[in-house]
Amino acid sequence: MKTPTLDELGRAPQLAVLVALDAARLGAFLTLINAHEELREMEPVMESNPRAEAAHRLALRLMELGRLLDAYVDALDEPLEDPLDGGPLDGPIDDRYF
Repeated sequence: MKTPTLDELGRAPQLAVLVALDAARLGAFLTLINAHEELREMEPVMESNPRAEAAHRLALRLMELGRLLDAYVDALDEPLEDPLDGGPLDGPIDDRYF
């Protein structure tokens, strides 16, 4: 995930936290790979090593989290439709709609 610009943060302030989450996710993933050499191989981790097996499952989830974060950031670029008239929204929905 790239570092958001000030304009991007103004439109979607949640990007600040998501960038930090992605950096922590990547750090955790790399640390797991470094701590468990068997994860570097493309073969399944042996069930006889519960630590490596748990690290393998966690590494898979961390990779999936990265894909989900990317998908969310990509979705922010998609225009939303106004639920009242079907047209695009110019800005966030405020309280008058609820």
